[in-house]
Amino acid sequence: SGLLINQPKYSWLKELGL
Repeated sequence: SGLLINQPKYSWLKELGL
């Protein structure tokens, strides 16, 4: 994880701590 590619919008948001 950590990539914006093929990741659900909520996925990378959670990685940012949002």
